[in-house]
Amino acid sequence: MLNNQKNIALFYSDYDIPESFLPYLENNIFKLRVVNPVDELKNPFSYNIIYKDKYIKDVNYLVELLKEAAGEFNPMVEREIGRLLGYDKDDIEFYITNCYSNGLFI
Repeated sequence: MLNNQKNIALFYSDYDIPESFLPYLENNIFKLRVVNPVDELKNPFSYNIIYKDKYIKDVNYLVELLKEAAGEFNPMVEREIGRLLGYDKDDIEFYITNCYSNGLFI
């Protein structure tokens, strides 16, 4: 986002938002949305989504996908999340393949 290469950034709440984003948030150049889905074990967790106002429709769609992804692994949902976050198709497929090969998802 900071290099104008991506429209949306997503961070897990167990990590701080990188300091380089803070001036943009403080000056309302970027917006912050916190999403609190519940995983399949009913454990709450959060995502911090940073975006520009003009991408709010994509953010709303991403939020729905993140909630769906918290239930169980679905490669189609993961692909769409990756696409919205601006990842290359090869990187998305690598992630999905890696999840399967490491036994993270069956």
